[in-house]
Amino acid sequence: MAKTRIIPRILCALLTFMLVCLLMPQPVSAASVKLNHSSISIVKGSKATLKATSSGKVTWSSSNSKIVSVNSKGTIYAKAAGTCYIYAKSGSSKAKCKVKVVNGKLTVSQSTVYLDEGDSETITVTAKGSHSLKISGIDKSVAKAAWAGGFSGNEVDVRITGVGEGRTSFKIYMSKYTSISKTITVNVSASEQVVEGGGSNSNTNTNTDTTPATNTKLLVDTTVISIDKNKTSTFKVYADVSSKITAVCDNTAVATVSAPTWANGVGTYTVTGVKPGSAKITVSATDNASLTKTINVIINGTNDYYEVSDIKPIQKTFTDVIIEWKDGSTVKYMLVPSSNYDVAYTNTIFSKETGKYKYYEVYDAYPTVSSEGDKVSSFSVTISGRSVTRYILCPKTVDSALYQTAKASYTGTFEYYIIYNIMPVKKSADDEIKTWSASADGVTYTRYVLLPKGYSESRLEELKKSDSIRTGRYYAVSTVKPDKQLDTDLIYSFNYTEPGTYTSKIGYVLIPKDYDKAQRDTAIAEFTKTYEYYTVYSKEPVKIDSMDEVRSWTKVVNGTTLTRYVLLPVGFTNDILDDIKNKDLNDGSATAYYTVYTQYPGKISAADTVYNWNDPKTGKMKYMILPAGYSVVKRNDAVLADSGVVYYYTSYSKPPAKFKDTDEILPFEDAVYGKYYMLVPEGFTNEKVQKGQSGEYVPV
Repeated sequence: MAKTRIIPRILCALLTFMLVCLLMPQPVSAASVKLNHSSISIVKGSKATLKATSSGKVTWSSSNSKIVSVNSKGTIYAKAAGTCYIYAKSGSSKAKCKVKVVNGKLTVSQSTVYLDEGDSETITVTAKGSHSLKISGIDKSVAKAAWAGGFSGNEVDVRITGVGEGRTSFKIYMSKYTSISKTITVNVSASEQVVEGGGSNSNTNTNTDTTPATNTKLLVDTTVISIDKNKTSTFKVYADVSSKITAVCDNTAVATVSAPTWANGVGTYTVTGVKPGSAKITVSATDNASLTKTINVIINGTNDYYEVSDIKPIQKTFTDVIIEWKDGSTVKYMLVPSSNYDVAYTNTIFSKETGKYKYYEVYDAYPTVSSEGDKVSSFSVTISGRSVTRYILCPKTVDSALYQTAKASYTGTFEYYIIYNIMPVKKSADDEIKTWSASADGVTYTRYVLLPKGYSESRLEELKKSDSIRTGRYYAVSTVKPDKQLDTDLIYSFNYTEPGTYTSKIGYVLIPKDYDKAQRDTAIAEFTKTYEYYTVYSKEPVKIDSMDEVRSWTKVVNGTTLTRYVLLPVGFTNDILDDIKNKDLNDGSATAYYTVYTQYPGKISAADTVYNWNDPKTGKMKYMILPAGYSVVKRNDAVLADSGVVYYYTSYSKPPAKFKDTDEILPFEDAVYGKYYMLVPEGFTNEKVQKGQSGEYVPV
């Protein structure tokens, strides 16, 4: 009986406990937050909106508001290139999205185009971040590419026309951000050709096919080969007469090409990398000189020390040094293990590689003279406790200052009363350094001499007299007053602070009467190493701050087209830039015919004409000063260069791109203009062609 009564009691207690639990207040679940993206990429200057899902209030924040900022609604604004995180927080819950900001973005409607000879196709380029685009790298013997009109929103069209059988590629890139690019590959097929005489093709190099030269076919499967040193790669040649095909490399020191193996009209060639650099392989038909294909070869380096390369090597360690050596217009590179490398040794390696020795360079081996009368001077120097001989190549007429500068630069030792072209290192704190200017071979140099305390003034004057090379070159800075070339010349003076001191000095620039202010200011800036904002220069200035911008335009000065530059700080306005540009273009001190203006320019001569038109890209009026008897072709070329837009019934110096397949390009030849071309639509009339030739605008 006792056990029977216990069970109901237990059940009663259990029910009571459950009832108490149900009546107790339950904790509310913490609000969670989720984002619709975990990572996104957007273009600088654009915005996007992140969406957060949460039962509670959401607050937003950025890990770096200088790169991306965010408002209370989750809208993010891309301010600068970089990566940061956007956080959405609700209660104790937090979600994040990784945001990458890029300077720009390019997409194309298609990256591979197939055409027949003479056919055209248009692709669409979408550019975000910058509309300043360029086209480069196309093989014009295979295809041509040109802009077809201006931008519509962020889109612009490129028209591609097949020229000759083959394969090529070209790059579309942002001129402001050159790493942002897209590559388009173009394959052009030839129109069908008939081979006379019949018979089958031979598969070996002993083919005796007598097919006429005009019927030989030639096609290669690539236009670029990039391999490492000591590595190989193959390319194929498709030809109907294998015995008449040759492949020649123009730089066998960089790469070699083997004899081919032929099978079924296809020849396989092997390219071997010899050393870093670039070369070209020309594939041609021996019976038809006009039938050629070019393959560009790039041999990548192995980054060996003291190896000459056309390609800039990569440092192995942070102490490595990459040195450059100019061979004419070509730059050669060499990787060396530290800043303590022997300059004489590297100079000798470069010179032996290129076969050229330079004047006033130090070598560790006897250099080869460049011309009759050259001299080789030698001196001894102690390196690592061992006395060695070094050599300097000098021309017939030796400039002692250049020789002494080369020697002192190598040894690091400067002597009293010796003239140098660089500032010498003092031996004592009491030493003095005196300077003056001298011109040699059209180049103005600053001369330096190291003087001891209590030096002789008379000896200094004798040194200056011995260095009696006449000064007086336009737009060259001199520390002494230069001689005028003409009575009408001007001598411009300016104050500067001598490097390493707080001493104020006076510099001089010889300028002609109708001088170019930009060239004068550029000479001064290069001398003082100081560039100013809102100043027009004839060479690209050095930025004061990494956020500065450099803008440019072109101007015709005394019949020569020059590029102008202006340095602009962060936050500049386009109105200021336009004022600077227009002031420079309208400067009467230089001829500015055929230059595009955004404001009505003043005439240079009473007989001049001011030509105006509406810019199709901006809708704004543009102007151009034209001389009496101006060239219609030159005028039209200048408008095309500015707008990028081709018009019907307009004469150009080069064949323009077609709008439609039915369009025609008419060639003309004139005693004054030479060869020029005109784009006309289907059903054109001679009357309209004649109006276009005279320079009239013909509506279509």
